[in-house]
Amino acid sequence: MTASLFYWNEKHAKTQPRVLDFTYSISTTVTAASTIQGADSYTFFSAPTQAQIDAYLGSASDFAANLFDATAMGADTFGGIVRMSGAPSTYAQGFQLLRMDASCYSGSGLATSVFRSALGATGMTASTLETACGISALGNFGFKIDFGNTPDFDALTAGIINVRLYYISK
Repeated sequence: MTASLFYWNEKHAKTQPRVLDFTYSISTTVTAASTIQGADSYTFFSAPTQAQIDAYLGSASDFAANLFDATAMGADTFGGIVRMSGAPSTYAQGFQLLRMDASCYSGSGLATSVFRSALGATGMTASTLETACGISALGNFGFKIDFGNTPDFDALTAGIINVRLYYISK
């Protein structure tokens, strides 16, 4: 057990990031499920509709669908949205998304690995194939990861994907 830390310098308490850590198991081609039961995220390998995004968040157009359109979710790309409050997501917890680290492990003994990172300040660009993360106006998180074709990510039938989001809470 660890005792809570009270910083002597009050500036540190609000500037040290919290980490959300998600692990997804690849079970068949372009299918992944959270390995942690109850972890709240909406993930996809292809373009979700605005209605699907809004239904997950319980709010209208908090993330525009064109951030995750067919161009943005091209070959070998994995995307997701993390609701940072209950549904509807009208008062989410995120204040600032600092960065995302993502990795994919596949092959025999999960020995093949691919790593990607993105700074949150850069945000996500509509209709762009990229590795990026962003925070919505309501404080929810979105990400898309272009794992590239090493190995052929869309053809994987087994493996794991790790996504870590570093953020400052409201």
